[in-house]
Amino acid sequence: MTQYWRKREKELTKPWKQSEFSPVDTLVKAHAKRQTQGNELLLVLFILNMLAQPFVALFTLGLAPFTLWVVTLLYLGLRMQKRRKRLIEKGLHQANIVHHEGLQRSLQEFSEFRPYISLPYSFLYHYTRLQTIPNQLNEVIRSSKDSKSAKEETEILAEEERWLISELILAFTGRARYYNEELSSESLDAMNTMLRHAQNSELPVSVRKRSMELAKKLQSKAEFSSIEEAKKLDALLDIETVERYYIKD
Repeated sequence: MTQYWRKREKELTKPWKQSEFSPVDTLVKAHAKRQTQGNELLLVLFILNMLAQPFVALFTLGLAPFTLWVVTLLYLGLRMQKRRKRLIEKGLHQANIVHHEGLQRSLQEFSEFRPYISLPYSFLYHYTRLQTIPNQLNEVIRSSKDSKSAKEETEILAEEERWLISELILAFTGRARYYNEELSSESLDAMNTMLRHAQNSELPVSVRKRSMELAKKLQSKAEFSSIEEAKKLDALLDIETVERYYIKD
């Protein structure tokens, strides 16, 4: 399952570093295993089989004491195969994955008729980041920074939260692939670069704020552009490059 999803999301996960991909890969595998096997059901069936074992042995006169275990294993095998096929076709079920209240409200309309995460890797990558934002907001509020800087950083994090929710909706519905079809790969790279600048606490707040604004603009774009390859420069020059070549009002 996870190999199939990785191949399907290859273009979307290409910009990720290995240190970013590995924890997401582990998380996806854990959710896939949980939703395929159903650990609670395994425990219930094990207990029931243990309780029923003496009666089965008595009923079969000791000739086939493990009949119930064989039937149980066949049932579980067919159940896992069916679940595995459904997960491959539809994605992970959002149950026990999405706990963020703001995101739950945003996904409510979509999840009513299709509660599956179409692009699990992209979704969990952004969702993991989204979960860290409330703690970062609290850290900024409790910090000793002056009120102006604290306000600007809070605004950046709030804008990033909105950006992430938009990306999560696209990953949930499967529409994130439109970036590969309608948004040029150069513009996608530029958007990811701007987001990384916005998340980088070592950069000046003014740079991070402008980067977040440009990331939002690029997120809303969906058109091909004839763009010369941008050089990898520092954050300020990257912003100038994005403004000049990638943003079209």
